Order: sequence, then structure tokens, then C-alpha cells
Amino acid sequence: MATVNISIDDDVKKQADELFTKLGITTPTAINLFIRQSIYRNGIPFDVNLDPFYHPNNISHLKKISNDYEIGCNFSEHELIELNDD
Repeated sequence: MATVNISIDDDVKKQADELFTKLGITTPTAINLFIRQSIYRNGIPFDVNLDPFYHPNNISHLKKISNDYEIGCNFSEHELIELNDD
């Protein structure tokens, strides 16, 4: 059997241990499950995406609205929500 050594932030390890204990498994078991599912699915077993909140278009839009708000502009609900397909 092979051994894998990884480095992880102490706080992240603590949170993971607490979560997996609640689920009735150990952290090594959870890591083993992740690896087995990756092999079974031939890829990462969950979506890996960037949070759309941090998309540059959204950040730019939020900064503009914040600046306009600070100088006293009034907005309707529809003007505050802008959807981009980029």
C-alpha cells in the first residue's frame, strides 16, 4: 500500500477533521474516497468553477453602482441587477 504525504493549512485540516468526524469517516478515508471517485469519473468528481461574483465584469459593475450610490444617484431594483453572459 502506498503512502501519500500532503501539506495543508492547520485550520483547514482541523475543519476537515471535524466535518468528516460528523460524517462518520476519517480524513484519510475522505481523501481516499476523493481519489477513487476521481478515477471512477475520469476527472474531478465535482464542478470546479470560479465564483461568478468575482468575475471582472461584476466587480466593475458593483464598483460603478457603489460610486454612483455614494454621490447620491437613485436606482430601481432592475438597474441594480445586471446579468452578463461573458
